[in-house]
Amino acid sequence: KDFLQQYPKATWASYESIHQDNIQQGLGLIGHDDVLPYYRFEQADVILSIGHDFLGSDLDAVRHTRGFAKKRRVRSTKDHMNRLYTVESAFTITGSNADHRIKLNPSEIEGFVLAIYQALSKHISLPAITGEKHDYDHQNWIEALAKDLAHHQGASLVSAGLAQTPATHAMVHLINQALGNTDNTVAYTKTAATNTIQTLLDKINGKQIDTVIVLGCNPAYDLNAGKALAQVSNVIVSSIEENETTAQAHWVLPQSHYLEAWSDAQSQTGLRNIAQPMIQPLFDTKSDIEIIHMLTKLAPKSSYELVQETWHGQDWQKTLHDGVTGSEAFASVRFAPRTSIEVSKAHHEGIEIEFSPSTSTYDGRFANNGWLQEMPHPITKISWDNPAWISPAFAKKQGLKNGQLIKINKGDRSLEIPVWIVPGQPNNTITLELGYGRSVCGSIGKNAGYNTYALRSMQHSYAEAGFAISALTSFAKLANTQDHGSMEDRPLIREASLAEFQKNPEFAKEAVEHPPLNSLWKEHSYDEGYQWGMSIDLNTCTGCNACLIACQSENNIPIVGKEQVHRGREMHWIRMDRYFNGSEEDPMIVFQPVACAQCENAPCEQVCPVNATVHDNEGLNTMVYNRCIGTRYCSNNCPYKVRRFNFFNYIKESPIPTATSKLVQMFNNPDVTIRFRGVMEKCTYCTQRIEEARSTAKLQNREIKDGEIRTACQTACPSEAIVFGNVNDPNSEVSQLKKLHQDYTMLAELNIKTRTTYLAKFRNPNPEIAPQAAATNHHGSH
Repeated sequence: KDFLQQYPKATWASYESIHQDNIQQGLGLIGHDDVLPYYRFEQADVILSIGHDFLGSDLDAVRHTRGFAKKRRVRSTKDHMNRLYTVESAFTITGSNADHRIKLNPSEIEGFVLAIYQALSKHISLPAITGEKHDYDHQNWIEALAKDLAHHQGASLVSAGLAQTPATHAMVHLINQALGNTDNTVAYTKTAATNTIQTLLDKINGKQIDTVIVLGCNPAYDLNAGKALAQVSNVIVSSIEENETTAQAHWVLPQSHYLEAWSDAQSQTGLRNIAQPMIQPLFDTKSDIEIIHMLTKLAPKSSYELVQETWHGQDWQKTLHDGVTGSEAFASVRFAPRTSIEVSKAHHEGIEIEFSPSTSTYDGRFANNGWLQEMPHPITKISWDNPAWISPAFAKKQGLKNGQLIKINKGDRSLEIPVWIVPGQPNNTITLELGYGRSVCGSIGKNAGYNTYALRSMQHSYAEAGFAISALTSFAKLANTQDHGSMEDRPLIREASLAEFQKNPEFAKEAVEHPPLNSLWKEHSYDEGYQWGMSIDLNTCTGCNACLIACQSENNIPIVGKEQVHRGREMHWIRMDRYFNGSEEDPMIVFQPVACAQCENAPCEQVCPVNATVHDNEGLNTMVYNRCIGTRYCSNNCPYKVRRFNFFNYIKESPIPTATSKLVQMFNNPDVTIRFRGVMEKCTYCTQRIEEARSTAKLQNREIKDGEIRTACQTACPSEAIVFGNVNDPNSEVSQLKKLHQDYTMLAELNIKTRTTYLAKFRNPNPEIAPQAAATNHHGSH
């Protein structure tokens, strides 16, 4: 406001490349254009997600996951679960966790939602809307869903993702309102977020702008605005790092990281907060509000002073102490529903493309983050790349193989990109992840993957039809961390429907038959003291990879680069196994996090010639790194394959210049040793956290309390699927979980007696809908 008052002829534009325009326009059809939905999944018993990856790429996924898991947790045969239906055009984390999933091409979804709307109108009062009725193969599915939603009025929830059309969002709003979900499972809040970038680009192309100031965004990359910026006489860019837009700038202002700057914000629910910096700026940088103030008042002032001015008249010390002020008791914005919604016909000319944000780099802003680049994609298990997803039938029809390059084109837009075959992908749709192919970036992210923005238009930001492809003869090298998707009849994951669990609570333990297991030697005993253990609930684990990254951050695990990952030398101490369940064309997905299971009869300990892997008196399978000589016998003898060998001295051979060696030290956890070349490493239940809690308890002359130690993976898990504690304490949470019927040990038949056990996976299918996959197979034939 101050800036526009100082420069009245200026244009202030804001945008997000992963924008919410369709939601705004959809709700605008009903009378508003500044409203966003606020979902409360913890209050919903029946959920329909329409292309909404609320457990994965959604910006509010952590809160959504926590809420969703509350209704997913099963502790006895009397417990109930929520039920999740998904309709989507590419496999997402949300679709993977669904009880029922329908795959559709993007152009078909709007008509499919209309069919749901019309089926639901038989049970509840809904305004009539115009649109041609579509016939679908899934009509029984639609009818059963409509009955389920109508039966759970006020406790159901329908949500739609960013890629869905305005008409779809309008129908979703009418459905939620008619079901009585408004103010129960969904609320609507005002927002200041508007996308006004097109106005600015039109003025630039019309030669009406001679100076552009860019604050913290990269339009030359994620808007393909490089040609437009080239027409401007003065381009001033504030950025935290070099990017495609700074490369075109006449002036570059080094920007403070958000963790180095004072600021403030307001949540969607109305809470206001002061953002306090974690650290002083490492370099001579300025934050956005400092830069805007300098431009407006022509005098410097610190962000701390500016925030204090904004909060003048408030109790500064109290607000600073509490961090937030206000309450979350907010009133949902009301609508005056209209029915002027026209549902368009599905169009199938050419191949359809759906653009989705990356689970690693998002829209490209995290491309230089090595942890995220090396994190395998939850569905494809590819790291360092973003291949085009195609269905098995599409691959067969076109004669394509994994890694084969294709050329996609429409008009003057074209891109060469390798393909990856993904079961469950619609047959006429190619899914492209955004956020890769950066040409100006740091040493980590430069030229990693393919710039799919080259095919994206501002008119069709998320889905567009009419593309043509041609197969090329060359192949790209892709780093894949899991080259199979089947458990080959081994019950690594035990899965059943909720109804079957209620009929046979012991199904998980009965999945493997073996004779009585007797050890060849005397086993460890823990009559007193601590015995550390872990329980992982596969029913609430969504496969989001948060545990993997938390472990890497906590334990100074190096990234190894695409070439070494391709050789199978990734260093992650936790891996997230992904298995397909059912038919190749229409499967479901199950996930399982796997780390060192801390075996009592540990196979690794039996074969180490230098006693580098040893059992301590609290049951930990520990590593004495400076004893290890790198024979790798322990890895060969580990049935879970959770040990990682450090082939190279990644820390010493880092490409980071010596001048920034202080930064190298700062991004390592000082509580955890740094391992060098030739050492085997693995999870040790965050032993440094155990020792910290032990020291605190010893100083206070008491025992360690249950829940006092939280491992890094446990702390980061948004669904609270991981529980750690003392299994020697019969009252500890982890001991109680291990007593449940669905608790089981993976590979129990080997008699290695792991202290990490799992709780079985459940689905809650609608009995009126035929099972989609072999979810009822107790023996895990995936």
